Amino acid sequence: MTETATPKTVNEWLEYQQRQHPTSIDLSLERPRAVLERLQLKKPAPLVISIAGTNGKGSTVALLRQMLQSLGYRVGSFTSPHILNYHERIALADRYVNDAELLSAFARIEAARGEITLTFFEYNTLAALLIFAESALDAVILEVGLGGRLDTVNLIDADAVILTTVELDHQAFLGATRGKIGTEKAGVFRAGQIAVYADRDPVPEVLEAAFARGTVLLRPTRDYLFHDRGDRSDRQKTHWRYQYKNAPEVELQKPSLLARCQLDNAAACLSLLLALQEHRRLPSAAAFTARELESALVRTHVHGRLSRIGEAPELYFDVAHNPQAARALADWLFMHPIKGRTLVVFGVLEDKDPIGIVTALQKHVHAWFLTGLEQESPRGLSAMELSARVRGATQRFGANCESYDTPAWAMRSARQNAHAEDRVLVLGSFFLIAAAYRAQGFTSLPFER
Repeated sequence: MTETATPKTVNEWLEYQQRQHPTSIDLSLERPRAVLERLQLKKPAPLVISIAGTNGKGSTVALLRQMLQSLGYRVGSFTSPHILNYHERIALADRYVNDAELLSAFARIEAARGEITLTFFEYNTLAALLIFAESALDAVILEVGLGGRLDTVNLIDADAVILTTVELDHQAFLGATRGKIGTEKAGVFRAGQIAVYADRDPVPEVLEAAFARGTVLLRPTRDYLFHDRGDRSDRQKTHWRYQYKNAPEVELQKPSLLARCQLDNAAACLSLLLALQEHRRLPSAAAFTARELESALVRTHVHGRLSRIGEAPELYFDVAHNPQAARALADWLFMHPIKGRTLVVFGVLEDKDPIGIVTALQKHVHAWFLTGLEQESPRGLSAMELSARVRGATQRFGANCESYDTPAWAMRSARQNAHAEDRVLVLGSFFLIAAAYRAQGFTSLPFER
């Protein structure tokens, strides 16, 4: 270790890990691969599934986790970032990881790394893999953190992959076009691997990469179909229809996750599992149909994904932080009009596209409560900076726009201005949603079984 005092608590370890590498993001695999080899880590479970993409990864992990558990699997999952507590990143069969498991994993990584420096996320991933390997799991789901090709998760050869969407985000690291970003994300593909590319507007570079590597790629409209035939006149419809290849179409209850884009994620998960069954890649599982996975869809909940927190006024938290996610929210707002107004508490990090987010939502928003996030993250935009960027766009449809230094102040003002028939929507960043949960009195989030 480069410091004299050995960390004793999880928080001390996390602070230590953030100081060990010159940059917080370093997209390369040589360093973590060397540590992985020293740890003699190979496959953390008989079945490993990676989830990549711009949006929808966390929801897809949660849906797939519930489906696998409904088949009798003991499932672990790794996601990032967390909302309130680091432990949320590593979920075991029926609980979050505990302190003792984390302390043991951190100490082993530290002993193995020697002179090699690791980023915070690299520590995270290696710790998750160590803990999974020692937890007697049947399946592990790994969420790719950034990109795919050079993400630490990609050190593991996954048996299967879901690539959710490819959109503009993290351009400084992944490239300025969907094609370049798609190429990076398609780096998770392997020869002979089962993969679902769920984007209904596919990037040619992703398709080319799958073909070049010999990946067995499934796509919507070609290999599976789904629809809800929904519009504003039947927005309360509780079912949707799904068909895998030539199997009969089935009617299923909608996922508990609210946004209509969750049907894309649910259909991708169903298709992956049915494809794995078809190709006999699922270890020790009895035969199943899409209908037998229906109850898992209804049980799935994910914190901070259009989560309904309060009533009168309605209060929702959503981690949407790029224009594509904002468009999905706009679709939901269009499909679910209310008698009153929609008030938005909004804050972002400096590398995001706040104008793109505002533009996607502006027709549905009556008042904006802009908040600074510089106290929540070194990368957070201040309220003044955010206002300078988006005030013109927020007022284009006559919406009121005010700025507040902190999320708690912005939330308090929004709720004080809201009537019982109104809706308050908090969005823009994981850091903002964390602050919003704390403002509501949360100190931790319950494990989603």
